[in-house]
Amino acid sequence: MPLADLPQTNKQHAVPQNIMDVEFKLIGDLTMRQFAYLMICGGISYLATVTVAGIFKWPVVIFFTLLGLGLAFIPIQERGLDEWIVNFFKAIYSPTQRIWKKEPTVPSAFMYENIAVVRQEMITLAPTSSRRKLEDYLEFQLKEEKEDPLDIPEKEYIMKVRQMVGIIEPAAPAVSVTYEEEAVEEVAPVEPPLPGEEPETQPEKETGDEKPQEQPAEVSAEPKPVIEKKRTPADIERKSHKIRVAREREARRQTARDTVAVAPLTPDMHAGRKFVNLLPYGGELVLPIRGEKVIQTSEQLEIEDDIQEKADRLQKLLEQIKGSGAITKATQDEVKVTPAQLNVEQGGEVNVEAVEVIEELKQEKDRLSQEIESLKVSKESAPTPVEASQKEEMITKLQTEKERTQSDYESLQRQILDLQNKLKEKEQFNVDTSSPSKPVYAKIQPLTSRPNVVSGIVKKQDGTVMEGVLLIIKNQKGEAVRALKSNTLGQFTLMTPLSNGMYTIEVSPSADTQTFDIISLEAKGDIIPPIEFVGK
Repeated sequence: MPLADLPQTNKQHAVPQNIMDVEFKLIGDLTMRQFAYLMICGGISYLATVTVAGIFKWPVVIFFTLLGLGLAFIPIQERGLDEWIVNFFKAIYSPTQRIWKKEPTVPSAFMYENIAVVRQEMITLAPTSSRRKLEDYLEFQLKEEKEDPLDIPEKEYIMKVRQMVGIIEPAAPAVSVTYEEEAVEEVAPVEPPLPGEEPETQPEKETGDEKPQEQPAEVSAEPKPVIEKKRTPADIERKSHKIRVAREREARRQTARDTVAVAPLTPDMHAGRKFVNLLPYGGELVLPIRGEKVIQTSEQLEIEDDIQEKADRLQKLLEQIKGSGAITKATQDEVKVTPAQLNVEQGGEVNVEAVEVIEELKQEKDRLSQEIESLKVSKESAPTPVEASQKEEMITKLQTEKERTQSDYESLQRQILDLQNKLKEKEQFNVDTSSPSKPVYAKIQPLTSRPNVVSGIVKKQDGTVMEGVLLIIKNQKGEAVRALKSNTLGQFTLMTPLSNGMYTIEVSPSADTQTFDIISLEAKGDIIPPIEFVGK
């Protein structure tokens, strides 16, 4: 049997103290506060001896010296001098006279919170057996009855049927009791008798038929017959009054029923709950588009923007070359080149036109070279110096045109080469993204023991680990669901597990031109071994 817990009143409890007010002696026997007061007042005293002249120097020095010593070492009633100075100024500038104003208080019976208090007290003071019933009753009193919107058509239908058939709702039966009242005769006031005379006794007048004496009721199994009482004019008047009141009530009910706007009953209407059509009002059901649009990655967008930019630059260069007149009409008629059509989405037509212009520039350059050679030969056999100078000017002009054609030819070739390289890179990227390869698991110790958590290591082609490589995990729709980076050891681990399903892991290309394959992975609720990514 456990011992009774006796109250312990003789135990002395420690007085709580603020341990943060303890000041430690950090500089010899001085605390930081004492040392600061001595240094500040000593500095002011030293400056006073240097700067203040005349009779004010020594009073100022003595005052600040004594002030510093008092603030640091002289407590008054266990309080420092600095605390006394602060309390003095607070007492001087704080108000010393206050005015009390009585505020009107509302009685608790008229406050809204009192209702909840009374209700809670009623529940608390009720017996345990009926407390739940009282709570339900109070909640039912406060709860408003909610009408189902689907029951409204049913009520309207019942009202229409009653209106058509002409059913009159029976009025509530009035409970009445018929009884006979005794007729009371007015008695004339009796004058008091004179002294010496005997009062005369007046005979009692009959007030009507005498009541029959009540017989004791006999107990029998048969019901007693109902005896109809005699109707009096007062009963007839009350009955007529009730009939008038009932007629007036029915007239008011009929007037209220006529004012209700009710649509006529038609055969296409049915009683019961109303069918709710989920289609729009116009009858058109907009279904979701089949299939989803996969958002392109930033690398794909950069490649396409680069291809578009190079194609635009090449188109402008072609227009500039054609507009400058570097290609003669005769040369254009002689060109019959049919380059192979490029099977790409962007830049194909521009490449075909560029190849044709390159061939034209090449033929134009060959034609200018032949003309220059022929002019040099004819210059040597010129009969006069004037013809020789004219041919020299023509040769110079042709050489300038040839150099311009050569520069256009080289520039056009260089831009076509860049555009074709970008197109090949895009084709290679599309091939890589369309066919993800199977994962290659690393032969290292598992980095996690939780299911559906992707982990692994990223290496270069020579086997060295790569730090800060971005990995993106996408679901079947191509949406990125996770993104993480490799640490200093080249390892990566997801913090949260993936949901079951198919995923692809993409590794962004590094700065030293390392590319990685796209890995396809399926999460089944099992532990996924570490995956190894090796750059190419």
